[in-house]
Amino acid sequence: MESIGKLPAPSLVRNEEGSDVQASVATLKEQLARAARAVEALANSHTDDFKSFEERLRELLWASGRAAVTLFLAYRHERSPAAAHVEREGRAFRPAPAQARNLNTMFGVVRYWRTYLREVAKKDRHGFHPLDEELGLTGTASVSTRWWWGHDWR
Repeated sequence: MESIGKLPAPSLVRNEEGSDVQASVATLKEQLARAARAVEALANSHTDDFKSFEERLRELLWASGRAAVTLFLAYRHERSPAAAHVEREGRAFRPAPAQARNLNTMFGVVRYWRTYLREVAKKDRHGFHPLDEELGLTGTASVSTRWWWGHDWR
């Protein structure tokens, strides 16, 4: 059966296999395609009982979900260009290199990259991540994560 590569494990708090190097969209698309092929390979080759099939399928689907979420975030980062200079509420900001973040999702932790806009000031500098603001990921868990973990799965 084909391996799905280095997709992160479904941890709730960290991504131990996450990279400190930003993956290209092409690489992330290949990871998602590999994950889909792994599901098809399981369906084709599994010879044990149905319960073991479902257990393995769940693992593969969650890995596929993490791959899809990571790809979605990379696409959004590409479409969210940072201007050379941004004015907001009388304050000036300039883009800094993209920074990595681990995000808890219903599929487990994913790592994604987003541009940081740093304030241009002599003291008390602040900044923000425009992509996080666009996606509603500032300071709170995502809606899907809150629903997923708040649902009674018994």
